[in-house]
Amino acid sequence: KKMLVKAIKMLKRFEHSTTRIAYLNRLHGLYPNNNNFTMEYANALFVNTEYEKAKDLYEQVAQGYDVSANNNDDAMIAMLKIAECTLKMNDPKTAYKMFSVLVKQDKKFKEAWTGLANAATELGKIPEAEKAIKKAANLEKYEISRDMIESEPVDNVLFTQTSSFRQSPERSLSKGPNTVQKPTFKYNPKT
Repeated sequence: KKMLVKAIKMLKRFEHSTTRIAYLNRLHGLYPNNNNFTMEYANALFVNTEYEKAKDLYEQVAQGYDVSANNNDDAMIAMLKIAECTLKMNDPKTAYKMFSVLVKQDKKFKEAWTGLANAATELGKIPEAEKAIKKAANLEKYEISRDMIESEPVDNVLFTQTSSFRQSPERSLSKGPNTVQKPTFKYNPKT
């Protein structure tokens, strides 16, 4: 397992690597119930334009969860990816319905709003596409402003941030859409 994961990480820079996909297939075969391995394999297939295979893998992750529950981030991401595969397979009507369900479940799901805008555009629903684009842009502005943490004075002492960070544009599987990351710092309360 460790060697396969290392090899896959090393090959990650080659997006269309057939060797990486073969290793991911092997890893998925060994650990079919591991969502991280399944999603990574499906993502590699998606990048390699194998949308039907990727969709099948995403469905494996999505079917094991209750999507209506608030804590099923894997299921939400899998449903988003299924909708993206459906859109890429030239079925914008079904993709539009799927994206609509996702944005109703989580109004702050920026990627779902972006997908909804793409599907609406393909269907010729321009006013709805414009609304979805505006919503996605507002969510992007919110994320940027939230992630750019300024120094704040506390009791007339200015604490500066020791390291800056930005959240990855792709949502990590281990972090939910409502996770707020905050920097930590060490200080001596006496000084």
